[in-house]
Formats: sequence, structure tokens, C-alpha cells
Amino acid sequence: MSFYTDASLVLIPSGIKDQKVYCAKPVDGSGDLTFSRASNATRVNSSGLVEKVRTNEIPYSQDFDNVAWIKGANGTGVNPVVTANNATAPDGTLTADTIVFDAGAGTTTGDSSVVYQSITATGLCTASFYARVTSGTGQLVFRSVAGSTYTTANLTTTWQRFSAAETGSSGFLEIGIRRGLSNEPINASVTAELWGAQLETGDIATDYIATTTAAVSVGPVSGLPRLDYLNSSCPRLLLEPQRTNIQLNSESFDNATWTKTNSVVTANQIASPDGYVNADKLDETTANNIHQLESSRSVTSGSTYTMSVFAKKGERNFVRLYEDSYSNSAYFNLNTGVLGTISGPTASAKIEDYGNGWYRCSVTYTETANTFGRYRIVVAKQDNETSYAGTAGYGIYIYGAQYELGAYATSYIPTLSTAVTRVADEAYKTSITSLIGQTEGTIFIDFAEFSDNAHLITLGDGTAANYIMLYINGSSIAWLSNGGLTGSAGTVTANSKAALAYKGNDSALYLNGVQILTDTSSTIPSLPNIYLNNNAVLSNINKLEVKQVLLFKTRLSNASLASLTTL
Repeated sequence: MSFYTDASLVLIPSGIKDQKVYCAKPVDGSGDLTFSRASNATRVNSSGLVEKVRTNEIPYSQDFDNVAWIKGANGTGVNPVVTANNATAPDGTLTADTIVFDAGAGTTTGDSSVVYQSITATGLCTASFYARVTSGTGQLVFRSVAGSTYTTANLTTTWQRFSAAETGSSGFLEIGIRRGLSNEPINASVTAELWGAQLETGDIATDYIATTTAAVSVGPVSGLPRLDYLNSSCPRLLLEPQRTNIQLNSESFDNATWTKTNSVVTANQIASPDGYVNADKLDETTANNIHQLESSRSVTSGSTYTMSVFAKKGERNFVRLYEDSYSNSAYFNLNTGVLGTISGPTASAKIEDYGNGWYRCSVTYTETANTFGRYRIVVAKQDNETSYAGTAGYGIYIYGAQYELGAYATSYIPTLSTAVTRVADEAYKTSITSLIGQTEGTIFIDFAEFSDNAHLITLGDGTAANYIMLYINGSSIAWLSNGGLTGSAGTVTANSKAALAYKGNDSALYLNGVQILTDTSSTIPSLPNIYLNNNAVLSNINKLEVKQVLLFKTRLSNASLASLTTL
């Protein structure tokens, strides 16, 4: 038989749009799943990179003639004159503007000729723009937040991208000439071509995002399903619970949030797992002691937390993560990708390969007494050795620290000066009785990663009165329904296939080609809706990566179930 032909619904994660996961069958869209997540998120994209949401906060980023750009002057300065779409931009289009900046013939400090915008972005911001000179000295100044210091842009006749990062209370991008600065132009008039202004959070300039009337965001924005490619050439639909990263300045380890003990941090040294040069170097000093970073957060006694960080070997091959109150810790070999010593009364650990020498290292523990949690990242000379006489310049690379309430690490949530929450992912379709067998049927799911208590698929009406559920119970797979199905069996691992065939007094559950449960006394309730990773009865959402889902309106034979689920 052809399973694809016989299935009433086929979900192979590939096609998505805002609030929608497309199904390959039926082709009329009647089976497409509704998706929701009311927050931004991250994923691993098809290039194997951690993709974050990036936003250009500057409207009219290529239109310096627009009124959004204020043309200002002080003293003897003259308002800049803009000629729109007058030159070929770096992307080959005729969208670059020519701007004449003229500070006048005076000599007074503060004489200026500038273009600028002030917007709502706050905290650590990076401003950037492309420019080249056509006449004059070719020297402009610019700044990225209100009240910040000016940076010099030394223009040539070739397009260059200039950027500067500052922290302040309001986002700002000003470009032009000002007298009285130590870096003021020698000459008071510059004619330049400008293009591609950008203002974004963070300490580096990322790929340019064009805007018109408003800010533009790209990446896994709120409401967009995540097709995740971690260690796979085929995407999986990533569904996760709500989590909050309470670790502040998750990428800025040089920030005062992180206390350095016998260690030195140098920012933005190599390409991180997101592909940009924003990973920091953590080096030991020559002290004969521990070499670490430390940051403390408020926690709740009795709760389970997971701390994680991306790490790559440098001159040292090991990193240690630990929570200090009870020394719950683990060592990670960044050369081999193997776990080292794990210690502490409640500690467990995991290491995941993110490619290009990067590993995501995590430690999970239960806080037993304290109301604050110490997150420590330690350079290690070898497994189980962190106190030693260091060598200056020896260390590791780090990126993306996360500290979250929960028993496993979820996808990375970037932070700056405040904690950030990613809301739960949900995928479902209601009122599709025409696609779900009402007296008999079969559910098939092919899934990659999962967490304990992940609800794989639920059919029902969203209440405890009518449902059939397939879920993870510890290390086993389980079924449950109000019609009599109950039980768990087998051992579930990542990259498993499961099929539940249901029919009055004749149901069976197969896992990876093996029959593990049968039932001869159950009834079938009303099943109008389908829910992925949310049973809609307990509203319990955990981590799940879906490779494929099939629904059949008939109970497949046991031989077909074995064939369908064989790895």
C-alpha cells in the first residue's frame, strides 16, 4: 500500500507562513494547522546557524530625503541637502542618496550639519550605514544613542559600512559634521553618498534590513512556526513550552553583569553559532586558582533549573558549568564533544554538537535551599581540574548563556539588560472530522527530540469528555483516552516513529516497528480536532520536534503499522 496515498492528512514540515503550518495533503489547505506563539524565538536554520530575530528600528532606511530624517544645523551650519536615488547603492540598485553636509565658514564649537532620527530603542544599540565620498575631506561623524560619543567615519570613494555600539536611554542615529570635536573634519563641507541606515539592539552590526514606513524584523518572529535544522538536512517543526532566560547580557560577557575571577573577557573574537563575529574569548590569568565568570540570579528553593552556554575550544579543551551552593556541576570536553565529570546531589548534564566546533553545554539541578543561583562558567585545564596556575591568553570561546526554570535546556533566548520570555508554541486544527476517522483510524508521528511528558498528538474536542492521546511517559510511550485506552511501554529515544491504531475493542500501539500495547475493550469518543504537543485537556506543553505526521481514517493492519514505524 502507499501510505501517502491512503492518508487523509500528511504533515511534512516545510511550508509555513505567519500563524500557519502547511500540510502536503489535503492540497486544498483544509488540513493546514493553525500555529501560535506570541513572542520572538530562535531556531537552527538550513545553514546550521542559530537564527535570531533581528530588527532594523530605523524607518526609511534608504530614504534620507524623507521627513523622518531631520535635517539639522547649528551655528553657521547649513541644513544638509539630499538628492534622492542619485547613485548606485552597494546592492546594485539606484537607491543611494547624495547628501551635501556644510558646517559653514564659521569657527564656533558646535557648528554642525547633520541628518538624524531619534527612536524608541533603548539599552545596547548598534548604528550602521553605508557611505562613500564624492567631494571634500571624506570625514563624517556619527553616533548611535542620544548623548553618546561620536565615532569618526573616514570615507573613501569605495562603499564602506560604518558602525558603532553604545548603551543609552534612547535609540538615535545621527550622521554629519560637527565642529569642536577632537575628530572634526579638516574642511567644513563634505558631499557623500549614503545608503542602508540601521539601528539594532546588540553590540554588532548584522546584515542590513531595508525598511520603509516602520521598523522591520526578520527571523523567527512572533507567530512564525520554527523549522529547525539542528544536525539535520531536513527540517523539524520545533514546539516548546514557555521559558524565560533569567540570565542577563547573555552574549556580553565583558558586561559588569558577569564577575571575572582570575579571568579576562575579550568581546567579539570569532564567529558564534549565529554566524556573526560576536562570540567572546574567556581567558585565564596566571593566578594559581580557579579561572571563571560568575553571575547571580534570584531563584526559588525546591525548583529545577537548567544553565547552558555555547562553548568552543581555544587553547583549553574543557569548560565547567556549575551552580555554587551545592557544587552541582559538569565538565565538558570541547575537543571530543564528550561529557566529563558530573558532580553534586542533583546534577545532570548534556552536550550537543552545533557544528563548527561549537557545543551547547547544559547542567540541570534542583535548588535545595538558596534564593539566589550562582551561574559559573569556568575554564578547565582538563576533566575535573579547574584550580591551577594559568597561562595568559589560554582559554575558550563562549556565547549565548541561558538560565531557565525547567528540567532541560530549550532553544536559546537572547537577553540584554532584562530577562526575556519566549511564549509556548502551539499547532492545532479544529473542526476537521472529515479528515479524522470517527469510529476507527490511525495516528502516525515521526519525531526527533522530545522531553518527558511531551504530548505527541491528541485527537478530541479539547475537553476531558472526548480525546485520544499519544504521549511520552518518562522513557516510555503511552496512550490514554476517555474511552478506555491506558498504559505505557517500550523505550523511546530521539528519532522514533510511533503509530496508534484505534477502533472499538481493537486498538494497537507500535513503536519503531514493534507492537508494544493492544486493547480489546475500548470505545472511540468524538474526535473533531488535532493538537500537536498540547493535549488540550491539561494544556501541558513540553519540547517536541516533529518530522512527519500522518492521519488515516481507517485502522491500519498490524503488518502495516509495523512497516510504517520501522526505522
